[in-house]
Amino acid sequence: MFKKGNIVRFKCGFWGDTNDPETGKLGVIEYSYGEKFGNGNIYGGYSVLDKETGGASSWWDEDKLEFVSEGSLDEIEKCYITKKENTARHEDLNFIRNEILNGNTSLSGTSILKLFHEIGYTSAFERNGEFYALTMDWFSLNPIFVALFNNEYNKMIDYINNAFKEKYRGDYVLKATEFFHKING
Repeated sequence: MFKKGNIVRFKCGFWGDTNDPETGKLGVIEYSYGEKFGNGNIYGGYSVLDKETGGASSWWDEDKLEFVSEGSLDEIEKCYITKKENTARHEDLNFIRNEILNGNTSLSGTSILKLFHEIGYTSAFERNGEFYALTMDWFSLNPIFVALFNNEYNKMIDYINNAFKEKYRGDYVLKATEFFHKING
């Protein structure tokens, strides 16, 4: 059983995929969900902070993590600082603009949510935490932002009209137009 602050290596991705980009990266145990039952078995998992990004992911099973060292509570604090720095960078509209203009639409969840909030859209991800919901929203809505950052107003409006039900379009057109002018002057 891992302890808070232990440094671990991800043996695979969350679903056991050894080709997952997380494989081999280092993390820090933030806390355990474990509950001890009468038979002595521990049920639950761990919230693990990625040492590289500071991001947290939860419900990691012990068999998918390899102990590296004892670590310390300071390691958790370092991850929190890293997360704060990464969040600030990924919420920066100049950073996001450069990523999109360079053809990278594989943005972080932080960047995606920043863009959604700029046009007044709330992803189901924010209510249920299911990353799949955010991924599907981004898959559907990213053409709006590609057009916006490429200064293609009419394309942006067309994408909005195709993406949203008629009764919501006016609000999204208004907010996206404000955002368009904020970005493109």
